[in-house]
Amino acid sequence: MEQDGASHDYSVTLFQEYINTGQEPDFITQIELHIAIKQLFMFIKKNELIQDEDLRDYWLPILKGISKNPP
Repeated sequence: MEQDGASHDYSVTLFQEYINTGQEPDFITQIELHIAIKQLFMFIKKNELIQDEDLRDYWLPILKGISKNPP
C-alpha cells in the first residue's frame, strides 16, 4: 500500500537477535510466544473473525513450526 509515494513494510521479524547471532531466545521468551500465539488464535476463533477452514490453514503450519522444537 503506497500513499504519497511512501511504501510501508508491515512485516514483523521475531527474534532478530536469533537471526543475527544464531542464539535462541531464552526459555521464558519461547513459552511466552507459544502462549501469545495460542491466545491470538483463540481470540480469532471466539470472535469468528475468519472462517474455521481458513483459521486451520493458518494455525496448522504455525502449530507444526512451534511443535518441532518445543522449549
